[in-house]
Amino acid sequence: MKKKAFTLIELLVVIAIIAILAAILFPVFAQAREKARAISCASNLKQLGLSVLMYSQDYDETFPAKGEAWNMVTYTAWVPWETMVAPYVKNGAHTGTATGDIDYKGSVFACPSNPNLTAAYAGLPGAYQYSCDYTANYNQAFNTVPNGNAAYAGDGPFGGQSGTDAYGVSIALQAAPSSLIMFDENNGKGAGNSGWNLDPTDASFSTLPANPSPLFVGHTRTGNYAFCDGHVKAEHPFDTLGPNDGGAGSLNQWTIDNRDFSASPNANDLINTKNFLTQAVNTYQ
Repeated sequence: MKKKAFTLIELLVVIAIIAILAAILFPVFAQAREKARAISCASNLKQLGLSVLMYSQDYDETFPAKGEAWNMVTYTAWVPWETMVAPYVKNGAHTGTATGDIDYKGSVFACPSNPNLTAAYAGLPGAYQYSCDYTANYNQAFNTVPNGNAAYAGDGPFGGQSGTDAYGVSIALQAAPSSLIMFDENNGKGAGNSGWNLDPTDASFSTLPANPSPLFVGHTRTGNYAFCDGHVKAEHPFDTLGPNDGGAGSLNQWTIDNRDFSASPNANDLINTKNFLTQAVNTYQ
């Protein structure tokens, strides 16, 4: 008995069904893959947050500064916070070349979803690399200037000034550590991007459209943030601001006392921050 073969129409119907199923399932698979990457990223931030808290226990409950001066005479050649917390990080960066370059790829300093490229920072001996995907929250809002080792309202937890006034902030001065950003994610863009700290009030990070925002929110339009109590949370950019600043959150998560940028005597603090967040939204929409 002769077997009946499939007709051309039947084959085309089967192919069409497979194509439809692929179109439905592939985005689901992509979302699942990105979700796994976001979880890995959150785990990295959790470890880095704990490393800072361990560091603070060894240094009078004070956070590291965004960077410490290698040369204590001229206050040049900066050592970033990554170097200061490195002894507390198990899966950290490693020396990549004989010149002292540091390679963050594959370590807790690298987000698996972030295409951030490495760049050389000539402040230290050799060609120091700062390809870290996570950046410290510091800002100079309210034009606050620390006196000695004290930090004033308006700073981020990693300080707010440079040079002789570069100090981390005492935990005692953090009004609500669970609502204060410790680390955000950095995509390596922006004219003033150092690769190891971000100041949302800095115009070099937020001039539209010439300078793209360095804030990475590529986890389905959200970014992971580590907070000063050690927890990690995914948020949309404007969730980090309170309603008085035009944000979707309950308060300002960038300043140690959660003071609104709208209360700053410098109107550009709020303008620059909103541009900084808007550009991030536009980049990853």
